[in-house]
Amino acid sequence: MEAEWQAADLIWVPSRHLIGIAREFGVDPLKFRVIPYPIVRPQPAGTIRSLGGRQVLRIVFAGTLMLEKGVQYIYEALRRTPNLPVQMEFFGPVNLTPLGVRCLMEVGTVRGPVPRSRLFEEFRRADVLLFPSLSEGSALVTLEAAALGLPVVTTDEAGAPASAMVIPARSPEAIVGAIEALAADPARLERLSAAGLAEATERNLATYTDSIIDSLGKLIGRQ
Repeated sequence: MEAEWQAADLIWVPSRHLIGIAREFGVDPLKFRVIPYPIVRPQPAGTIRSLGGRQVLRIVFAGTLMLEKGVQYIYEALRRTPNLPVQMEFFGPVNLTPLGVRCLMEVGTVRGPVPRSRLFEEFRRADVLLFPSLSEGSALVTLEAAALGLPVVTTDEAGAPASAMVIPARSPEAIVGAIEALAADPARLERLSAAGLAEATERNLATYTDSIIDSLGKLIGRQ
């Protein structure tokens, strides 16, 4: 892989986080171009979220339950602040010790893996996707949530969509702050939802291929 990086004239990545990782291995950062993945718009289309006077946020995590996805920081955030107005649910395969699972069950409900159709139904009923991952290329689950109008709270390291509320990785305090901010400002929740739907409309297959063609054109022009 390192030899391929050295030989390449151009390297496409879906998020800036990957450039930082590759730079640690000695790759020339000037070779990279960020071309975000397209977002597939679901049917039926997503809708803008509204709390409708509810006081408790229904927050979901979706992905493999493992330390690399940052679930331990969700646990710490909710354990330290038990009065947060949240209903927390975890969806996805479990890659934790029994102790780790018990910890998550102290602060939420562990649903385990579900079919994708069921997961999308859960996204339609939820208020927020919380995905504090420590390292991704571009987490598909955040794009799927945005396309359904589900507000996303995530990290730069997850390859966050532009519409997401971005928080620092490895920070229970940042998770608490994001939850409190959204619970106190339902209008902000609606704005995040609308921004996700708009981004899903703009990031389609046509704009993705146009970006690739444009990138190639600039490379050929330089040479």
